[in-house]
Amino acid sequence: MNITYEDYDETISDTQNLVNIFFKDITDDNFEKTLIDIIDKLPGSFAIMVLYKDSLYVFCDKHNYKPCCLGYLNGNYCLLSENCIEGFEKIKYIESGEILKINKSGYKTIYKHENKLELKCIFEYIYFMNGHSVVFDNQNVFDIRYNLGRKLAESETIKFSKSETIVVGSPN
Repeated sequence: MNITYEDYDETISDTQNLVNIFFKDITDDNFEKTLIDIIDKLPGSFAIMVLYKDSLYVFCDKHNYKPCCLGYLNGNYCLLSENCIEGFEKIKYIESGEILKINKSGYKTIYKHENKLELKCIFEYIYFMNGHSVVFDNQNVFDIRYNLGRKLAESETIKFSKSETIVVGSPN
């Protein structure tokens, strides 16, 4: 299968585009190649898991926009967007453009896109993630939020009275 930019429809979601591509011409012979083509050629933001035959494939977009963490929970492999779940033992974060294959034999990277630019979704940090999570390059979400707030405050030109000003985090 040869995926081109024309296969990507900007009027629908990234997920729907991926589903459309998967069911276009998928065969046993081209399944893993199709995953590689998706990573290499398609724009978009995704952390996807696909169960195919006896394996679970996990892959993230080439810019690592969304987090995906592999670990153990109750003795089984587990994939999460955050690692602050009680009892979860982190193995690794799926890297940008990485395709991981998980089956009875364990897990292995079957492809890694050469990436020169990593982008992170600011909404993950601000709205979605638990403040106790440690993400991407072992960064604590609370610390990231605190530092973003500090940078924002440094750029503020209005002077506020420390004794009369309250700062409230949202959405927590």
